[in-house]
Amino acid sequence: MPVTKSCRILYLTYIHIKSAYGAPHAAPRLPFIIFTGRSREGVVIEALNNGADYYLQKGTGIKALFAELQNMIQKAVEKKRLEDALI
Repeated sequence: MPVTKSCRILYLTYIHIKSAYGAPHAAPRLPFIIFTGRSREGVVIEALNNGADYYLQKGTGIKALFAELQNMIQKAVEKKRLEDALI
């Protein structure tokens, strides 16, 4: 499957963060939320397989979209807190 533009951005951002911190283990684990258009299941699967944490489909009402985004951010923060507590 060819690499999509979204997944390339995800990968390049990951590489940039790693190089900025000098060592892979020193880089913070940042959540990635991918926004995708309708009928883009292939992009979603590829992004999730390449490190994206969540995806949000465009096209819904703006209030519902922001509510879902808020929920995803809250989940990502809680997940990070739990991971840090285990370290």
